Amino acid sequence: MITGGTVKKVSGERLKERNEGNIRMELNIQIKEVKFDKNKVTVNYVYDIMYQPEFAKMTIEGEVYMDESEKDAKMLKEHWEKKGQLPEKTAGDLLTALNYTSSAV
Repeated sequence: MITGGTVKKVSGERLKERNEGNIRMELNIQIKEVKFDKNKVTVNYVYDIMYQPEFAKMTIEGEVYMDESEKDAKMLKEHWEKKGQLPEKTAGDLLTALNYTSSAV
């Protein structure tokens, strides 16, 4: 269960003047590291947003904290170490939290 998080860094840059027309956002979320300490899990992430047509970009770096049962924490750790990704349910919850957090920045 996600219990909190911290935004560590926010950076943005205007690359050129915006033209008229539609704006698209391309999102790229990277899980940089997952740390385990008994039933506590910390996920370090980078959330990149590129505004199209390439006129601006923003990067948000932070951590999300999860408190799991020891059984679930062990399963998460094994899945992460074996496959390099989080289980689908956990990843979905994490992406929802990251999208919510990033929309508030």
